[in-house]
Order: sequence, then structure tokens, then C-alpha cells
Amino acid sequence: MDERSARRTAVCLYFDGVDITTDLRKYLLTVSYTDNADGETDDLQIRLQDRAELWSERWLLQALDAASLPGSSSIRTYYDTDKKARSETKKQEEVRKSNFRMQAFIVRRNWSGNGKDEVLDCGEFFLDEITGTGAPNCITLKGSSAPYRSTLRQSPESKHWSNIHLGDIAKYIAGKAGLQIMNLLKSDPLIGVSDQNKESDASYLARLCRIFNVNLKFTNTAIVLYAGEPETGAEPLELEKRDLSSYDFRIGKAQREYDSCTVTYVTPKGTKYKGTVYLADYDPENEDNLHLDLSLKCASNEEAQKLAAYQLARHNLYAVTGSITLPGNQRIVGGVKVKLQGFGLWTGTWAVFSANHTVDGNGGYVTKAEIRKLDE
Repeated sequence: MDERSARRTAVCLYFDGVDITTDLRKYLLTVSYTDNADGETDDLQIRLQDRAELWSERWLLQALDAASLPGSSSIRTYYDTDKKARSETKKQEEVRKSNFRMQAFIVRRNWSGNGKDEVLDCGEFFLDEITGTGAPNCITLKGSSAPYRSTLRQSPESKHWSNIHLGDIAKYIAGKAGLQIMNLLKSDPLIGVSDQNKESDASYLARLCRIFNVNLKFTNTAIVLYAGEPETGAEPLELEKRDLSSYDFRIGKAQREYDSCTVTYVTPKGTKYKGTVYLADYDPENEDNLHLDLSLKCASNEEAQKLAAYQLARHNLYAVTGSITLPGNQRIVGGVKVKLQGFGLWTGTWAVFSANHTVDGNGGYVTKAEIRKLDE
């Protein structure tokens, strides 16, 4: 069979816009890409064999030198699925402040039998960490979709906020980091009072989003806020047991949801604010009701009530979770939905909040997703 007509999976890798796929092929062990939908940056890990110690002795120093440059021209590469060769991919040069960047594409060649490539563009990653292990000698290059040197992740900050929407705080933080803001919230929480106390901007924003049950995603160009699952425009991917290599499902603590939540806050001057919410089917006569008590800073009873509603939804959101492993599938990324059929108690629609795609040097491709069950 002609190799060009065979179904196969490959990874295309670019360092600062230069195609280094062929050069890395004899060293490549695995490429692992994790797409996160909720509060974490995306992650790329390239694992290489280094038996001759060429990486540890010479090439890694060149990468580190490039990463430490104060600025450079970054070339963003776009894979054209209508073309047969990587040499025909499209490139767009952007003169902007950037350090050493990595790009990865997971390519399934001729997967549908039509001669075209199916491509998962993993995006751009800043060199974050280098590890060396042995024996045998191996090098792992780890990249993050948010710059490691950015004040977004590293610098502790302190700031007082009052009477401000969550989206405006995110916009301010994004502006400091030179990122765009994508606020997809239809209902943007109004924060009465909040203090950022010697926290990085990323940690503080993630903490706020957890409090208000807002989903947060960092990319290399933007901060994204959204409620529930982002709209992908695609129908849920239907999966049966025969489609999975393995699965693991879990029901949260006590195998049930919280029935109610109370948020209480006492100001330094002794003023007390309190709010309580209940599930729609709450039965006050049920002695087995599970209640959640929290102490969170707020500026009114109304805000305490809103916080209680956010927290009740958040704590119940992860009541039923699981993980699935299957042959490589590029449709499974953070934020999409999958519909599991034939799983008994676990049958239904689930949301993917983290997806890991791993391709080895021989073209083996596996996808593993962390999922949570949606109410239906």
C-alpha cells in the first residue's frame, strides 16, 4: 500500500515558526497535549530520548538562550488541510514581544479515506520547564499557553476592589498582561468587596471565578470567561462501550448533592450579612438534607444570597465525574459534550473539562478526557 494513502497519525512541531518535525523524529518519544476548559492553562510536553546527550550538552542551551531574549519576531504557522505537505502550510509573521515559542499539530492523515488531513491545532506554547531523567537519558520540554515569565502567573499583587463586575476585574488583569479579554457571561457577577492579598493575578482571578461559579480559561492570547459549557456549535459526540479503551466513573461524597447553602460574613465593624438558597425540590421535612455552610466576604445580604446560589451550583456541579480513554479523537477538547450510551447509571450527556492527546514516536495516538455529568 502506498504510504501516502494509508491511515496514520503524525505530529508536526515548530520552534519559533521553523518546522523541526523531521529533525526531531529520531529523538521523539511522545508528544502530549492537554486542553483545559476550566481555570488552567493548556499544556504541551515533548519527550525526547537523549542517549547521545546532544540535547543536554548543547541544544538545550540554545533553546534557553532563545527563551531569554527580551523580544523577537514570532511566526505563527497555520496548517492547510487542503495541502498534502507541511512545506505548504501558511505562515503569518507578527512582530511582537515574544520569547521562545513552540507549536504542535496532531495530524490524522487520510483518516476518512478522502486523502485529506484532519488536524488538531494545539496552539502556541511558551517554554515553561525542562526536565532531564535517566537512565536511559530523556529530556522533556514543557510548554504553557500563558507565558511563564509573565506577571500574570508569577508576581504577587495586592489590590482592593469594590462595587465592580467580575468581567471588569478580568479585563484589567488581561490588560496588564497584554492579553485580550473574551467575556462570554450573560450575567456578569457584581462584586461588592474583594481583596487580592499577595496573590498572582492568575491565582486571584481563578479564586474569584470559583467563588462565583464562572469558568475561566487562559490561552496564549486571551483570558476567557464563560458560564456553564462554552457553545461549540456541534452536537454531542456519541460514544458506546466499544468506542472506549477504558472508563472510570465516580459519584461525589455521600453519593448526593448538597440540598442548601448558606453564606455568612461578619465585617470588621461587626455587621453581619447572610444569605441562604435551596434546591428547587428541597424538602424541609427530610432529616437527611445535606447543607453547605461557607464564610465568604460580601457587602450585603443580597450579595451573600447570590454567592450562596453560585456556591451551591458549583459544589453540585462536580457531583458525578469520570474519565474516559479512547483511540485518538481530535473532537474531544475542553468544553465539548459527549453522550455516553449503554452505560446504565452513567448513560447521558457529559461535559469535557480536560482532554489529553498523546502521540508516540511510532504514531500511536490516545485521547484521555476528564468529564462531568450534566443535568438532563
